[in-house]
Amino acid sequence: MKRKIITVGECVVGTEPELVLETFLGSCAGVTLYDRVAAIGGMGHFLLPHGSSSREQERPCAYVDKGVPCLVKSMQEAGAVLHNMVAVVAGGAHIRSARGSVDFRIGQRNVLAVREIMTQFGIPITQEDTGGHVGRNMRMQVADGTVSIRSSLSKQEVSSSDSSVAPTPLRHRELRQAIDAVKPISKPALEAMRLAGDLDSSFAQIERQVLQDQVLTATVLRLINSAWYSLPNRISRISQALALLGLARFRRLILQSCMHSFLSRKLSAYSIEEGVLFSHAICCGRLAEYISQRSKQGDPEEAYVAGLLHDIGKVVLEQCARNRFQEIMTLVQLGRISFNEAEQKILHTDHGIVGGLLAAEWGLNPELTQVIAHHHHPPPKSVVSPLVPVVHFADYLCNILGAGMSATTMANPLYGQALADLGLDSVTVEEILDELPPISSC
Repeated sequence: MKRKIITVGECVVGTEPELVLETFLGSCAGVTLYDRVAAIGGMGHFLLPHGSSSREQERPCAYVDKGVPCLVKSMQEAGAVLHNMVAVVAGGAHIRSARGSVDFRIGQRNVLAVREIMTQFGIPITQEDTGGHVGRNMRMQVADGTVSIRSSLSKQEVSSSDSSVAPTPLRHRELRQAIDAVKPISKPALEAMRLAGDLDSSFAQIERQVLQDQVLTATVLRLINSAWYSLPNRISRISQALALLGLARFRRLILQSCMHSFLSRKLSAYSIEEGVLFSHAICCGRLAEYISQRSKQGDPEEAYVAGLLHDIGKVVLEQCARNRFQEIMTLVQLGRISFNEAEQKILHTDHGIVGGLLAAEWGLNPELTQVIAHHHHPPPKSVVSPLVPVVHFADYLCNILGAGMSATTMANPLYGQALADLGLDSVTVEEILDELPPISSC
């Protein structure tokens, strides 16, 4: 099997029988086309119904009105015939609503745009799985055109022994034990992470801590030589990394390296596969940095760090509360409440608050601790760090993009007060969405 992940603003066509095309969706629309005679398949991941003329020219496949015709044309160039094509559509979810929340109905608009353009082309839609408050994984086998669509709430794993335990509120003792038991970051790595987040620290101080930890050193070198950085030449020494990246980007590399193994684990309670939470964290960090710069709220570097760390509490709850998550899932699916509210109802806490406790345990600065704790339900900016609404909005954008699919994708609301604190309205939010494809290459 040859697997190809389709990212936002990308259209791919294939003819190899062993090829599997796959994408992850929030409010975006995912479309597959298949010629049943020629056995040619294609997939596109579309962010918005349409964009500004400049953005559509730069990245046409990010938008339904330009991207679908591009996908059709690519299919024809590969040998497909229009009247033999059939389509499958997925995604188009809308964010969970709550008092004070907002929803721009991006998903609904995307789906309507796809239906309209398919009618224009005369391509029948043979399968559709859209709407709701869930993320989706869409996968097509090019060999026969089979398309499978999985909901972000459909794969929560609970062992038989776990499911026999009646859900009860999480006790403080259990939580403290989990915080103590979760695989700790080494002292050198923790100190390196603190120094990397301190703009007054020097390269020599950071390097000294990194070199004390062989695992961290190896992780730094592995990451800088990975597709995340796409460097032309292989890096073999920490000093080379600094010379190539500069101090600011080197700090970021250290933070990513410190959190890589911690955030890369599989979290069954949240239906998070191995490596997915780390990808989500990187994307949220990038978007938080961008929002901080655009709105002039908080320090962009601090915003990146906060975005990177915002979901660390999920790792703790995986350890001590996994047997209670089936009840949480049921509440979300049937109770018309957000995932965060369901955590509170069953556990009497949530992953944000737990993450804040872990951040304090690690000795991170109070502002970061506050952002992590409140990122799903930000109080007014006047009483918390301005980075709280920044990360809240960045996390919402990750949901829109389907970046890091989990049980919480599309299951927590976007609060209007957070947008007001950032000085954003419906017009500026649309402008930001239009700018996302080049920023969110996560």
